[in-house]
Amino acid sequence: MGAHRTVAGRPEGQELVISEAGHLEPGGETVYAHAAGQRLRVRTGPAGAAVGRPVQVRVRDPERGVSAPVRTLALPGGAEEDRFHVGVRLAVDGTARLVLHPLAPGAPTEFPLGDLPTDLGTDPKGEPS
Repeated sequence: MGAHRTVAGRPEGQELVISEAGHLEPGGETVYAHAAGQRLRVRTGPAGAAVGRPVQVRVRDPERGVSAPVRTLALPGGAEEDRFHVGVRLAVDGTARLVLHPLAPGAPTEFPLGDLPTDLGTDPKGEPS
């Protein structure tokens, strides 16, 4: 997932890995982004923005380094102090959802991603890439 991090007062683009390969199960628990054994805390952007902050979600094959876009979502903004855990879960039907779970009391919000690509080694014509 595309993300920005503020380093020395300047925004810096980075890729946020939410789930390693093989951790998502249809109907299973949400898998949250981790770093150093802790769930990452993210901010979605400033409150009151006319349009949500666009976030590109991709699926990556870690062995080959190949990735494919899944969807670009417009995540809602929040107050400066609002933070979330970000994760992915697969519904029973196998469709994916991006999950934002607030650190403050409240229910998680889900954003539909649809079906995730499973074979990133071929192009849309079925030929090896």
